[in-house]
Amino acid sequence: SGAATQFSRVADSGNGFVSSFCPQCGTTLWCTSEAKPGWIGIPVGTIADPAYPAPVRSVWEQSRHKWVELPRDIAHFVK
Repeated sequence: SGAATQFSRVADSGNGFVSSFCPQCGTTLWCTSEAKPGWIGIPVGTIADPAYPAPVRSVWEQSRHKWVELPRDIAHFVK
């Protein structure tokens, strides 16, 4: 509970990107981007509930760890 801390940067696309995180532990809670106004991205590892819905897309796969396995039936984006 409490207010999140935000870190703003310019993404490779040139759009603004904001990560909101817990000021106590540093866990990223959600992200927003000028490229998708009104959308909120929630990192999969943020939710500890095993019943939480699976991801529907994977972005920035060009820098993912090779050992990360993703469902084949979701949308995949290199960047």
